[in-house]
Amino acid sequence: MATFDGIFKEQVGLELPTAPEQTSPSGAGVFEGIFTEIFELLPAPQLPFSVIIAFPLNSNTIRVVFSLEPRHQSPLSANDSLNRLNWEIQVQAGPDSVPVVTLLENAQPQPALFPSTFPEAWSVDLRTDRQLKFGTTYLTIVGSAIVSATGSALQPDPDDRDDHPGIV
Repeated sequence: MATFDGIFKEQVGLELPTAPEQTSPSGAGVFEGIFTEIFELLPAPQLPFSVIIAFPLNSNTIRVVFSLEPRHQSPLSANDSLNRLNWEIQVQAGPDSVPVVTLLENAQPQPALFPSTFPEAWSVDLRTDRQLKFGTTYLTIVGSAIVSATGSALQPDPDDRDDHPGIV
């Protein structure tokens, strides 16, 4: 009959570390140590650079949250999140003309919003030239030229589109 060690090695290709001679009376140290060593061998998952959500922060600001830190060095750089040419807001429904993005600010970490799924989340605030109106639905379009702080391309995804109603 195969042992757990043998089956694990056969299926996964890793040898389980041998248990230390000295253990605690409960044996917890041995079990914990074995799994800690195994998981240290596994590569950390890499999150794609994408938009998580966009929502109105106040009457003339929309906050866009990314899964990773966006480049935010210069409003003149073509692939920077602070460049207003990389953003567009459209009116989907309601009594408003199209707001224009006038300023991008407050690029900051947002790990508390999604601590387990997006621990490296960052946000950028889009200030508009007019107040967002109650009863109007806006669509925020993020330009595909924006890259992460490490140079990763923004991953297109239909879920990256976010319609959000205006606020009073």
